Amino acid sequence: MKRGTIKKLRFFCKMMWELLQITILRTNSKIVGTYTFRNFFNHQIHVSL
Repeated sequence: MKRGTIKKLRFFCKMMWELLQITILRTNSKIVGTYTFRNFFNHQIHVSL
């Protein structure tokens, strides 16, 4: 392999890894956000009853 090809491959892998991390973080924050809101909402209902 040429040196330039290896550099491009490393750059591509790094970009793909970062994209994957961003996707995972977004998914986790949606799950956590939904879960937190649901708990907060349920807690408010129990307090007012």
